[in-house]
Amino acid sequence: MELKGLTGKFYRVSEFIMNLAYINLLWIFFSLAGGVILGWAPSTVAMFTVIRKWIMKEEELKITKTWWQTYKAEFVKANALGYVLLAIGFVLIVNFRFFHAQEGLVFLVLQTFTVFIIFLFLLTCIYIFPAYVHYHLKFFQYFNQAMIIGLIRPLYSAVIIAALLIISYILFTLPGLVPFYGISLAGFIITVLVCQCFARMEQQSQEQQS
Repeated sequence: MELKGLTGKFYRVSEFIMNLAYINLLWIFFSLAGGVILGWAPSTVAMFTVIRKWIMKEEELKITKTWWQTYKAEFVKANALGYVLLAIGFVLIVNFRFFHAQEGLVFLVLQTFTVFIIFLFLLTCIYIFPAYVHYHLKFFQYFNQAMIIGLIRPLYSAVIIAALLIISYILFTLPGLVPFYGISLAGFIITVLVCQCFARMEQQSQEQQS
């Protein structure tokens, strides 16, 4: 029986807060279980999978079961995805530091271009895990899809970036919240906004085809 009124609202808010904290603890635990090196990426995929099912109400969600099944099934592919991202990020940082340390117009142009590429990379990082759990694509198509969506939906991208900055400020101000909401809160906000973005894109695609 569903609770109504103030009691029902209090229950739903409490459940929401507890679920977010539990998801964050699962992310930490399974990241550590994979030695962090092999654990953070499948944990991130599992987190976005669980949150997506949660907000879309696809089924009666069993958080632990869904998390474990996703973590196992996506372990190899998620790590490949994560380490391609890390490799690209490393190269971009090295290039930026190198160009920044040099003098001359050519290096200034290269530095500016690298900043632009870094911006595209950050957009890709925002969208790629939600895209990974939402679409069935070939491996490298996820990178293209994430970057393109980030560019063609600037309003969603701006709102997501603003939300992440606000969350970062809150967590920096209240560091005691980090173990409980450091990852899951950002994941929830990203998933809510990106799922709305995906739904709008799919609706527009259907309207164009009809």
